[in-house]
Amino acid sequence: MPFDPLAFVLYSGGLLAVSNWLATCYFGVSQVLWRVMLPGSIALLEFFISLGSRPFWEGAADREAMLLRGVLTLTEPGEYVFDCKGEMIFRQRCFGPILEPITLERIRRGMILENIVQRCIETHTCVAKTSMRVPYTARQFLKQNYLLVERDLRVLGKVLKPSSKDNTRMDFEVVIPESYVIIAPDNQVSGLLDGTPYTGARFLEPGRHNFVATASGSSFFLLWSRAAERHFAPFGPNIPPARIRYFVGRSDSNFQIKGELA
Repeated sequence: MPFDPLAFVLYSGGLLAVSNWLATCYFGVSQVLWRVMLPGSIALLEFFISLGSRPFWEGAADREAMLLRGVLTLTEPGEYVFDCKGEMIFRQRCFGPILEPITLERIRRGMILENIVQRCIETHTCVAKTSMRVPYTARQFLKQNYLLVERDLRVLGKVLKPSSKDNTRMDFEVVIPESYVIIAPDNQVSGLLDGTPYTGARFLEPGRHNFVATASGSSFFLLWSRAAERHFAPFGPNIPPARIRYFVGRSDSNFQIKGELA
């Protein structure tokens, strides 16, 4: 980051000024302060700052590895993803600018065009990583049109909400044309999709669609069919990472992918 080199220069100057001041003061143990206490205090301060910014007990490396495994499982080379600053390093980003504080401030001032929603639609982006850094409008778009299938990882889909007049009828809108399936936690899905019997994955064009279930009472989700085929599901309040196990191996130029719900 451009901020870091400047910060180190300023911090170093401040530390040298404090060091010089302590060296000229007479506390009876000035040399001890100079040789031991000041360096020790600085090291201790750095330790607590590092601990607070990167807590080792949260397993950040495991989360990053799981994110990359999920991305490699769900997408093929050449396909687009959405992330904040290139976390999905093996795939193309649909939105070029890096979403850091400097960029967000320039977006706020109108100096950088924020067209995340448009780019997601234009590039048929099916996988996205959400974050509080994402501008509000784009973040709402991701929440409404992508389902959380893992910690921070979303794929195309949405919760199907029953109509207020008919519990079996669910109207929804598709913004990215793709092949979708309708799933339920109990795997009991039957009904009419756009007036014809639902029998499995179906390509849906952008626009309004409806699903009329045979019986009410179950929760239904519209999900990108590739995610369903590769055993990603939006079930559970927090989508615990332990629910899904992935096995991704490489054979020549193709990924051999297997998976299972734990």
